[in-house]
Amino acid sequence: MKTVLKTTEWLVFTLTIVFILMVVSPILPTKNSFATYVVSSNSMYPSIEVGSVIIVSGVKPSNININDVIAFSNPNDDEQTIVHRVIEKRTTTSNENILITKGDNNDIQDNWEVPESLVKGKRLLTIPKLGILIESLKTAKGFALFLGLPALILLGFQIKKIKEGINEEILKRTDEEVKKRETKITTLLTLSALFFLILQLFSSPQAYGLFSSTVTISGISLEIGSNELEIDIKPGNPQNPINLKSNGVIQVSVLGSEYLDVNDIKFSSVVFMEAEPVKWNFRKVNKDNYEDIVFFFNVSDLEGIEKTTQEGRLDLENKDGVNFYGTDMIWVIHEDSLKNTESKNGEPAEEITSSGYEPEIEPINSSTEPQLNLEDDLL
Repeated sequence: MKTVLKTTEWLVFTLTIVFILMVVSPILPTKNSFATYVVSSNSMYPSIEVGSVIIVSGVKPSNININDVIAFSNPNDDEQTIVHRVIEKRTTTSNENILITKGDNNDIQDNWEVPESLVKGKRLLTIPKLGILIESLKTAKGFALFLGLPALILLGFQIKKIKEGINEEILKRTDEEVKKRETKITTLLTLSALFFLILQLFSSPQAYGLFSSTVTISGISLEIGSNELEIDIKPGNPQNPINLKSNGVIQVSVLGSEYLDVNDIKFSSVVFMEAEPVKWNFRKVNKDNYEDIVFFFNVSDLEGIEKTTQEGRLDLENKDGVNFYGTDMIWVIHEDSLKNTESKNGEPAEEITSSGYEPEIEPINSSTEPQLNLEDDLL
């Protein structure tokens, strides 16, 4: 019993210290040597799963090789950390070294170049599923279950042992033992309280993986605990063109994930560019194992489109009252630009329609109403 108690006690101490280091490592002076991040998307699946903790070590740019997995700041948003694989190294005309990256689960490379100054480190170790535990510790229930309960159990063992010591040992030795036990208990409770406080003050840093494929022009990452989701405007058409003079409809797909079940969407809350959907259908849009849904909106109902190219935004709420949003780029065209002009050699150019970008979408199940057979606004 003494061996089990001592082992359990030191195990709780060790785990507490490890969790604290994982949470605060990005703000410690050691962040240039090592740091931890919670992976929150499937862009690196299957080599890195959602909810994994990745430990990265500082590295000289010259030591980064092709096929290395690195963590770096998003060139378009320095608040985000991306974890992707290096597929190419280049040197610019100004002799600056840049890296070309890609997610293992993406079909195309990232649409940016990563200068060496944005690299935070190279993958040292990946711990699957640990990130889920770290995120759960930020809740009162998770903290009580994984740290509070063990602390109370240890406290009970210590009280029991102190009582036994009073009956077996002389008063002096009992007093010394009590002081030792009280110090350990105080330290444990102090570390637990400090850990809980740090979790409330500092969010666990997230590693984003921007999803891209041959059938999407861009995608949005889902961050653990955030309200972002992945959408694809006009699935299957990488240009995402919209003819505002059309009387047709435009399709916007919402991609299901580990953190968003499309069956839990509150359909009355769905809005795309101030327009409400006229129809929706459950379909399989991408290649993951999660169910997706496609919403249909009247082009004439869209508002707030002022530029030739801009982000289209979709907002929704799930049945638990949590708000989500996702964005994707759109290209505003006019009806007279649906056909190219004649080519330079005098031959007629190819007509631009969306028929060349028909997505390979596999229906899963439909909404309660019959599925609409509506054409896009360009057809």
